[in-house]
Amino acid sequence: MEPPIEDLLHKVRVISQTSYATILSRIIDSVYEKVEEEYDTEPLSPEELQALEEVVAAVKRGDLSRFISLEEFEKKHGL
Repeated sequence: MEPPIEDLLHKVRVISQTSYATILSRIIDSVYEKVEEEYDTEPLSPEELQALEEVVAAVKRGDLSRFISLEEFEKKHGL
């Protein structure tokens, strides 16, 4: 069985060679716009990369005292 992305790409390639290509393109554009609105698709800034590296290092050391869990964050902010 092909990995999911390879299967998806294969299907898109096949459909793009048919009369359904235009509608597929519109659907993909629409979904892509929605994803861009909901998720940050920009590359990480140097500051974000540094913060991520600090978190990874802290996890490796087992020192999580500076961080809170997602559940604690949600409770603290009423989410």
